[in-house]
Amino acid sequence: MVHATSVAVAGKGILIGGQSGAGKSSLALQMLALGADLISDDITQVTPMRPAPLLSPAPRIAGHIEARGLGLLALPFVEDVPLHFAIWLLPPETRGERLPSAQEIDLFGAPTHLFTTSLAPHLGSALMLCLRSGIPPKDQIE
Repeated sequence: MVHATSVAVAGKGILIGGQSGAGKSSLALQMLALGADLISDDITQVTPMRPAPLLSPAPRIAGHIEARGLGLLALPFVEDVPLHFAIWLLPPETRGERLPSAQEIDLFGAPTHLFTTSLAPHLGSALMLCLRSGIPPKDQIE
């Protein structure tokens, strides 16, 4: 179990981490409104697999996401979704780089792209486009 929110688009999972209050649930809600599927909010179960770890909800909170200021929303959810890449959200008062470079990290035995950024109004839409295409963001044109 990891302290992270997760959503899926076209069978590709994204793990959204960050400190409390960084906007993990807010970003997931944006993406859900644009057609993503909920995997889990706040706590995600990660099963090490090859070529990619599988993301599932923690059983106790499956199908629920917090909408701050509104309450808990009950939604359909998916499980056993392969991890495509991970996002680490910076605290709200921190500005991320304009074109951050992806880090390659070992996450549960699998190489994974990690993007560190701050929550921005367009972030949910941009991530939806990346997940639909299957191509992670780049920091330059090659």
